[in-house]
Amino acid sequence: SGDLRIEMRDLAVFGEESERAARAVFAAGKQDEYWDYHNALFEGGEHRPKSQLDDDSLVSLGEDLGLDPMQFKQDMNSTEAHEQFDTVASEGQSIGVSSTPAFIIGGKPLLGAQPTQQFTDAVDEALARAES
Repeated sequence: SGDLRIEMRDLAVFGEESERAARAVFAAGKQDEYWDYHNALFEGGEHRPKSQLDDDSLVSLGEDLGLDPMQFKQDMNSTEAHEQFDTVASEGQSIGVSSTPAFIIGGKPLLGAQPTQQFTDAVDEALARAES
């Protein structure tokens, strides 16, 4: 009905490797493969070990998905990718997000994995505030 907009940001909370992975997903998005890369990066809902988050491993994952590896590596390490990461990190900090998963509903953070009812209540409350 157009009452809800969903956005996703890649926030790195585990240090340099997480930042590199966030920039890799950004690079995959430049080739219109954001979700395929994201899903492959977190296959089975698991975090990859640090040893699989170096440049070569991330480029190889992109190549496995049919991405242009030269363009991918260039985009992943570009000024634009670094600036995007810094912007998202600053935005997250400014609204109180310091861990993942985190959800902002109607301007209010909802942190951590929560029962469905928490989300339903938060969305209903935000819609009621928006309509008044």
